[in-house]
Amino acid sequence: MHNTEPHAEVVALLRADDRLLKNNDDMMEDETFYSAIINIGEERDIHEDMNVLIYAFGEELTDPRSGESLGFFEVVRGEGVITQTQAKMSVVSSSRTSKSFRRKPQNALAAFRGTLPQDFEEILVTAPFKGIRVGDLVRFV
Repeated sequence: MHNTEPHAEVVALLRADDRLLKNNDDMMEDETFYSAIINIGEERDIHEDMNVLIYAFGEELTDPRSGESLGFFEVVRGEGVITQTQAKMSVVSSSRTSKSFRRKPQNALAAFRGTLPQDFEEILVTAPFKGIRVGDLVRFV
């Protein structure tokens, strides 16, 4: 399963409270998703820890000189990993990360006295899929 053809499709998005979004019309503005349900599972030898790319087709592009079609631009929604499988479906969780900062823990007495500067440390956090929608395509990578 490592070619360029889609292997599956996003059939639902998993909200933070574990409710499913099955219809794009029900999506709230600026809603973010970290997990999606796809329509392929154990019956097709899908297992946990497999990596996928979720994408949608954008506009068709043509070569300006020859006029030849270059195909459709792929709008990448994100990379993910299979985290749960069932017979005919699987859960894909975002594997993208982004940098964030958090305040370093301080000694309680020093923090009370205000003698230590508030230092921050860089951490990696899971990033949501970008603009993911029900109907997006899935390719195993």
